[in-house]
Amino acid sequence: TIGTVEDIGLRSTRIRTAERGLISVPNGSLAAANIENLSARDKMRIFGAISLGYATSRAQLEAVLAETGTMLREHPRLERGSAWIRLAKLAAGGLELEMQAYVLTREYNDYIAVREEILLSVMNIVEHCGSSLATSSQTVYLAREAQAAEAKTLGSSKL
Repeated sequence: TIGTVEDIGLRSTRIRTAERGLISVPNGSLAAANIENLSARDKMRIFGAISLGYATSRAQLEAVLAETGTMLREHPRLERGSAWIRLAKLAAGGLELEMQAYVLTREYNDYIAVREEILLSVMNIVEHCGSSLATSSQTVYLAREAQAAEAKTLGSSKL
């Protein structure tokens, strides 16, 4: 459960959830639980995958990686030493890149604003380098009924 502690009593602690519900948790349960204090974070992590279409050339891919890496390392709101982007895998839907950076803030609203800025910058870099983000697609091959029937007949005559 994620929420804000509203009251700590002798027997239970009341937590207000993001959905505005109020949960009462026995203090004995809290003593035995692993609890993470999100407000004690000194920075927040951006981690995500970006897929480029397979029409992307190696030169375009290398340019996207280089420009995005530079943008991450030079962004004033990001921790420089921990920011990176790498080609992670050749996935079914495209060339998958993984990206990580830490936003130097404790405030969630600041974090989501910086994350949005970073993602929009990545989109601009991809476009500037002549590539495009991958789109989900599927290719379906259809055979004509006559060809299928002929193949079926040939297959059974070999028995």
